[in-house]
Amino acid sequence: MNKDGFWVRWIFTSVLAILAGLIIIRAIGGWISERIAGEPFSYLEHYYNFFNYTADKKGQYPPCQDIVIIDAYDNSIGSRSGMAEVLTRLSGMNPAVVGMDILFPNTHESTWEEDVELAAASALLKDKLIMGCRRHGRDSLEHSFFTQSSSLPYATVNAQSFFGFTPSDSVSGKRVDKLVYAMAQRYRPDVSTENLIINYESLSFRELSQPDQIVPSVIDGKIVLIGDCNDSKDEVDLPFLIEGKSSLSGVKVNAYQLASLIHPEHALRPIPAGLSLFASVLLVLVFTIFSCRWSPKENKLVDAKGFKNTREVTGGVFIILLRPLAVILAEVCAILVLLFCIHWAHFIPDILLFMASIPFVGTFDKAATLVYKYRHPSK
Repeated sequence: MNKDGFWVRWIFTSVLAILAGLIIIRAIGGWISERIAGEPFSYLEHYYNFFNYTADKKGQYPPCQDIVIIDAYDNSIGSRSGMAEVLTRLSGMNPAVVGMDILFPNTHESTWEEDVELAAASALLKDKLIMGCRRHGRDSLEHSFFTQSSSLPYATVNAQSFFGFTPSDSVSGKRVDKLVYAMAQRYRPDVSTENLIINYESLSFRELSQPDQIVPSVIDGKIVLIGDCNDSKDEVDLPFLIEGKSSLSGVKVNAYQLASLIHPEHALRPIPAGLSLFASVLLVLVFTIFSCRWSPKENKLVDAKGFKNTREVTGGVFIILLRPLAVILAEVCAILVLLFCIHWAHFIPDILLFMASIPFVGTFDKAATLVYKYRHPSK
């Protein structure tokens, strides 16, 4: 096949491979992702498992300097009187914002005096305290018992997303901020959640488990999350490993979401669809040039009776083995590019299109060769 034939094969192979990959990824893969997996970036599971596992083996996680967690597991903090003491201590310091991922809805477990004490302590923090509430069915919210009486800000806390983030819930047609978003806004008024994918690479958070650990040097200027870090009822199952665990407390998940919101440079963002498509097309074109150029050639031989019915494949075993090896190499390189972009650039390229197109290169290359030979039998 001459030079003209090569260009025909190259263009024909590239276009059909790209179309096949586009159909698989966008039509079939998108449908499976949305209706079965439920998350648009489910392949991030492998990324998190890989890098978090490496960090877990070393036992060293980067510290989060902005967020402090107060563990309300023990009764010295988790009871109404204990929580009143915590909030009173915090009011004498300078936290940036305090989020309470804990509810006290059942007043029969406490005395009236304890309820009054807790409500009074919560009022001391004024608008720095954001109370948690949970959805109760589709149309109502389960408040902490003193939230409504003291008119403190509240936000929903029981809606988690691992690969994306939505700032609010809709309850009875009304917009209700999520606890994490409301706290992030108070800490950084310019916080943006547009096209944001939460980064769940393992971090270390300062955890306080006793009231006397709550001191100005630890609290001043920080985001303070109050919640139960050991309540099995509040554990969230994870699609990947964090800190070597497959489940995490709700307050810890909120802390990871906060870390990404207040530091958007550490969050993950998808590369625009047009740029991802262009990169994938470029990769496929380059790969098909390589594939078409190095494909084995067939020469017709004349047998003893003068008939041209014997074929010999030229190019040697190296050329025959090179194409399947090149497919494997291309897939490995694509995965490495994906990991590099996510881990160091914090961008997620959609090179799945390229990876889906590669297996079709050989098929369409053969089709292009047959078409060319049919149209140019003398060449």
